[in-house]
Amino acid sequence: MIIFLNEERAFCAWLTRHRAGFVLDGLRPPTRKQPSLHRATCQEVRVAKAKRSHLTTGRHLKACSLDRQELMEWANSACGGEASSCDECKPVEVIRAEELTPGEAGPRPLTKQGGDIVDYVLDVALIHLGQGDAGYNLTVGDLAKYLAKTRAQVTPAVIRLLEDGYLRTKGEIVPGAALPRQQAVFPTTRAMRILPAFEELPTAEIEAELARLLVVGGRSASRVPG
Repeated sequence: MIIFLNEERAFCAWLTRHRAGFVLDGLRPPTRKQPSLHRATCQEVRVAKAKRSHLTTGRHLKACSLDRQELMEWANSACGGEASSCDECKPVEVIRAEELTPGEAGPRPLTKQGGDIVDYVLDVALIHLGQGDAGYNLTVGDLAKYLAKTRAQVTPAVIRLLEDGYLRTKGEIVPGAALPRQQAVFPTTRAMRILPAFEELPTAEIEAELARLLVVGGRSASRVPG
């Protein structure tokens, strides 16, 4: 969790980079008015209502996190009451994976864990592409097993990679919960361009290759390396 005080630009940059995140909008010092919880994409926290309105200056603060529950617990302890939920963006409802599109600022540098995940996904993808196998079925559970971590531990890294356009998935994402064990993850064109063999290929050719992986087979991931 990060708290922004008198940091308008830094707060707006965080919103751009964390489209699947959450924002707690509150006052300092705390008052009887409940802090309100929003999605990072909500216009209520992205745009000042008037020229004299404040996002993080004056008495306003913004607490931000990819973990919704972390913000709710902080509101109870630091703000003296339970946070309300925005009626417009409905932050407690599920997120469609398709909403996690890359922000305008482009991808962030890969973290070590993010790099390990992308490398592993690419390794699996290349095995299936090389063998003409339509049974690609790499899941969040496979990633957690490979990294020797729980699904809850790998979920933030996977969501960050979805946001930055290195991975894609299908289905819904429940705020504050670990991604489902059987949720399939696929590489994107951006991820494939990390590989020298794909670096200069036209986008259409890479997308045609990736389309072969999107036919998810029902077999187990027993052929996943590692």
